[in-house]
Amino acid sequence: MPTYQHILLAIFPDHRDNQLVYKALSLVEDCSARFSLLTVINSEHYQPTELLNQIKLAKQRLASLGRELVVPSFDQHIRLGQVPEMIIKTANELGVDSVICGLSKSTNPVNFGLANSLMTTLSKDLILMHY
Repeated sequence: MPTYQHILLAIFPDHRDNQLVYKALSLVEDCSARFSLLTVINSEHYQPTELLNQIKLAKQRLASLGRELVVPSFDQHIRLGQVPEMIIKTANELGVDSVICGLSKSTNPVNFGLANSLMTTLSKDLILMHY
């Protein structure tokens, strides 16, 4: 198993599957790595008022998850924009070794597009976990 210094877990704002989170946490603990959380809100999908509500909900969910996993607030990130681009940008800004991204087991074309974009442009280790 590779050893990582800093792992970024990218989750969707409405993420509810703890199995994925705990798989990521297990890897973080095995490597004694720093752990950062990221959620990306695709701002194109919302009107301004709805977007503000989505940001507020994402902050609450991320803060709650951060408390549960003992991830400090400075390692909890919310970005607005296209999901693959924001994951890549944040990974580069933070200087992480690895990105863990959850994909639902459905055959949703968004999953394939996200995975393909990340695999072709991310210069970090990418761990895709199905939930």
